[in-house]
Amino acid sequence: MFYIALYNEASVEIYKDGRLVYYVCAAEDGNLVEVVDGQFVYTTETTDPVRDETTGVTTRRTTVRGTDTALELLTANDAFGRKQQTGTLLRDLSGTQEAPEFAAILADYTYKTVGDGETASATGQVDTLESRVTYGTTMQGENTVARYGFAYDYDANGNITHEYAVAENGTRTLRCRYTYDEANQLTRVDDNTQGRTHVYEYDRGGNRVSEKLYAYTLGAVGGDPQEEIVSYYGPRLDSVEGLFRGWYDVLRTYDGKGIQYDRSGNPVSYDGKTFTWNGKQLTKITAADGSCTEFAYDANGIRTQKRQFAPDGTLEYFVDYVWQDGLLTHQNMTYFLRVTVNGETRVAEVPFSAKILYDENDMPVGSMVSDEGAVGYVRNLQGDIVAL
Repeated sequence: MFYIALYNEASVEIYKDGRLVYYVCAAEDGNLVEVVDGQFVYTTETTDPVRDETTGVTTRRTTVRGTDTALELLTANDAFGRKQQTGTLLRDLSGTQEAPEFAAILADYTYKTVGDGETASATGQVDTLESRVTYGTTMQGENTVARYGFAYDYDANGNITHEYAVAENGTRTLRCRYTYDEANQLTRVDDNTQGRTHVYEYDRGGNRVSEKLYAYTLGAVGGDPQEEIVSYYGPRLDSVEGLFRGWYDVLRTYDGKGIQYDRSGNPVSYDGKTFTWNGKQLTKITAADGSCTEFAYDANGIRTQKRQFAPDGTLEYFVDYVWQDGLLTHQNMTYFLRVTVNGETRVAEVPFSAKILYDENDMPVGSMVSDEGAVGYVRNLQGDIVAL
């Protein structure tokens, strides 16, 4: 595979084996227009921020339009720059509905304060986070189909110590409790959602050397753990002299399986898999059964393609990646479906394109799939996706 990327003041063109696979430019109205693989066209419009002079809240909107769908990203920040509300709004543009229909994921934030009454002062610590999945004919939605509420407690160092699920009536149920040592290293997680308690140990260099798993408890753990994962570390290999020296911070064994490295410090084998490198670029992963994954990169070292092969060498699928400003913005996938009828194998190519959208903090918030629909992510404060 051969990639060429052409950049100029007005557009970006990416060619794969001589074929234009991605084109983006700024239209006369200032909107961004993208054409993916000659099939999927997206227009991105970012409006100027709007400030409410009464509340001090500033709202920003970015809208990405395909042929039949539009995905709108909303962020509202207060006068301190703290998030008050974020939204991922899907709008039907097909014209088949009597009124525009909206599906939305809306997240509302509240913050902890220090002191009471007139002496109270604002903090940046999120107190509650409530996400609602709604639909209707307005952006706020008349119907709520799902609700996810979270609340948080912190220690004096700002570490999250408790995460609660908050019911619609305000009842709080503990989801996770977190414990830290004097170095702010996470030493224990009591995970009520998974029914497990995790206990972590570290060496003097801050490397995690043990993870013990017990049945969920808020009390003292005792007896043998249900499972233990042990890690061993060793010194680095000097790539010039070929000698081991320096800090013992190279992971040598994980969960009873050894890890081998080359002289550049790249892992080359672990758990039955072998890893092939070109400098610091991972080019191939080969599994014990002979199946393998290959990766390609452009001249800037950015990964441009992934190809998956079956043990017999048959290409199962490949994915082309498009990047903008260091962010993965498009994944163009082609799957090969093979059906054997009366001894004859037929192969059908199934294309699949996804445009990934990010918030102002470069966190993925949703994706548009082959212009046939969209997916939004419901996250907790730590960034974990809890629902789609």
